[in-house]
This record gives sequence, structure tokens and C-alpha cells, in this order.
Amino acid sequence: MKLSIIHRILLCIFIVLCSTASLGAQNINNILVDGESLDYTLRFNWKFIWINAGTASLQTYKTYYKGEPAFSTSLIANSSKGADKIFLLRDTLQTTVSTQLEPLFFQKSVICNMQMAHFSQS
Repeated sequence: MKLSIIHRILLCIFIVLCSTASLGAQNINNILVDGESLDYTLRFNWKFIWINAGTASLQTYKTYYKGEPAFSTSLIANSSKGADKIFLLRDTLQTTVSTQLEPLFFQKSVICNMQMAHFSQS
């Protein structure tokens, strides 16, 4: 009897996930919005101590990649002056995806403790 109940629960979960996935596929072009900007405050937490560690900003805009319409996102993260004394953080991540959210290009630029590195893939 237990096995039957477990199978029913798994079947219900599978049906819900499949219906949610099909809804998501229909609205895939509404996920990214041209000109959208999100700003984050980065905080370090150690038990009851909260310290301002820096900021991050994410921006999205429409672009073209090899002649095809696409979306480009840029994330810039910086540590605060207080956190710079412990760990200097200056990261820039840039991605380009098709209108169907297929990855086309990725680049990461990092300044970590005064050393610069670039990573990219297209």
C-alpha cells in the first residue's frame, strides 16, 4: 500500500512540473526586459555581526549578436572600502543570450587582490 501512495505522489509532482515547464516555455521572451536594472547591497554575515561588504548592479539591454537579435546582461560587483582591506573585489560579468535564452557569449573580468584576469567564451 505504501508503494502505491508514493507512486501517486510522484505522479502528481511530475504532472505539476510538466505543466509548469510548458507554461514557462510559452513566456520565455518575457523573462528579460530591455533596460532592466537591479541593484544589490552585499553583506557579510558572521553569527550576529552584519558588515556592508559592497555593491552589485545587474543591467539588461537588447542587442544584436552576429546579426541576430539578442539580450546582453552586465553584472558589476565592487567590495566596500572596509572590505577592500581584507579582500579586494572588482568583478564584471557580461553575457549575451539569444531571444530563446540560448547562451552565445560570456566574459568575466576580475580584479582580485590587485591581480587582473579575463575569461571569455563564445
